[in-house]
Amino acid sequence: MQSTDDFFHGAGRGPEHLSRRRWLRFAAAGAAALAAPAWATRVRSIDDPLLVGVDLDLQRSGLAVALQRAFARDAGIALRLEPSPAAVILERLERGELDAGLTNAAPAEQRLADQGLVHDRHRVATGRFVIVGPAAPPGATASPSPAAPAGRRVASAAADTDAVAWLQRLARDGAAADGPRFVSPQDGSGAHLAEQALWRAAGIGPQAPWYLRADPAQPLLAQARALGACALVDAALFAPSAANGLVSQVEHDPRLRFEVHVMRAFRVHHPAGQLFTRWVAGARGRRVVAAVRGYSAVRS
Repeated sequence: MQSTDDFFHGAGRGPEHLSRRRWLRFAAAGAAALAAPAWATRVRSIDDPLLVGVDLDLQRSGLAVALQRAFARDAGIALRLEPSPAAVILERLERGELDAGLTNAAPAEQRLADQGLVHDRHRVATGRFVIVGPAAPPGATASPSPAAPAGRRVASAAADTDAVAWLQRLARDGAAADGPRFVSPQDGSGAHLAEQALWRAAGIGPQAPWYLRADPAQPLLAQARALGACALVDAALFAPSAANGLVSQVEHDPRLRFEVHVMRAFRVHHPAGQLFTRWVAGARGRRVVAAVRGYSAVRS
């Protein structure tokens, strides 16, 4: 069977030398006819743009845009990105409002996969989260932070590698009037879901006054900087040299690693949906991933 990568390199071209676009229509329609499931409640046209939901961080880091451009160049199919928090994307996939998704919330994705609500789920990349803030972890000798509001004090020590222990210390010290603060998107994004899992592992229910809700209209890193607070962010979005006072407080804890998966919806069928998931998980998609700072390409 001809691979997706062979096709995009030109192998298997029809005997009448059809254009790439016409051949793709034929190949995608044929694959759809062979695999068209009885469960598909809505069939879309090859002329419809492929609607792909992407987690906000995967959009901001440039990963989703890089994949969009390369796939459109190879396939000649319009692909429209729909950035949203991962939890929202998974809900829309379940309802058939998107053709495919690219998300970074593996436990939530797996629940949908186990119910048969998404198909062709492939692991395409790994990344990591990092906890950043105006100084090093709580629990050491406190010292004023130049990035913090007047009177705010945060702990100063070397970066930690145990996210759970670090959060436990932050919650303990956050009760003080000049203690550390933590700002969270609280939006169902992959980063927020990972943060929630860490709080559960730490046995802590985060709460005010030290636990702050981020303004969804403003970049999380900018808010952490302005508030003198800590935050959990995708490492692909954090460049220490440009952080203006923010430093990495916790990194290299295995619990901060995450996987990026591509998948297509159960309740809607776009003729290019399976082609897209296979392309992203294939050699050409992996090359795109490898070129984006902060991510490592993997085989599914």
